[in-house]
Amino acid sequence: MSDRPGLRPADRADFGQVVLAALDTAEIRGALSADPTGRAALRLRTWALAAETEIAAAVPDEYAAHVAARSATDGVRTTPSARNRPTGGDLRLPPAALMPLISALSAAVLLLIGYGLRLAGAATRFAASVRTAGWTLAVVALAAAGIGLSALSRTVLRTDGGPDARSTPGTPLRRSAPGQPAGPYGSGTAADAERARQAWRQALLDRGVLPYLRRRLPESLIP
Repeated sequence: MSDRPGLRPADRADFGQVVLAALDTAEIRGALSADPTGRAALRLRTWALAAETEIAAAVPDEYAAHVAARSATDGVRTTPSARNRPTGGDLRLPPAALMPLISALSAAVLLLIGYGLRLAGAATRFAASVRTAGWTLAVVALAAAGIGLSALSRTVLRTDGGPDARSTPGTPLRRSAPGQPAGPYGSGTAADAERARQAWRQALLDRGVLPYLRRRLPESLIP
């Protein structure tokens, strides 16, 4: 949670906002109007922030629900691209993608030898055989290129997760967490987490901060 009992560090900003909201209610503003200097309001705010642990303890159930909903949302939010994207060590060309390169290189070498012998006028029958083999390999390279492109396309589609694994952009994927409690904030969506947060803030205002300010109000007005 934190090095100090009470709220998580991430929730202290919310606590400060609730304190300001409480000070801005008609009840507290009316009482503080007796001190035009504003020192009483400053005292109340300082005291309330220092009493964070005490005030937050007034609404333990709402805060526990808020923390659970936020943890569920943070723990299950993921995207297909992050889950399926290959790392640097996973980027390997399939064998079908290497065949066109090997066949093309072999064809080029054989054709160079065959036409070189033809120009030199030496080993005419052997040169013709070499040229024939070279053109055969060239045809094989073209066919292998088509097969390799098809295999590469299928690999890319599988890496992206395919049509069934895609989700609408901006929609978090849900995954039930082991032992996750059922209830209004148990499904792990951002909307659930926000509802739990607002419920905690309202309970904190009504049952935590306002009672504390009412109790300390007379003391704050002492010159």
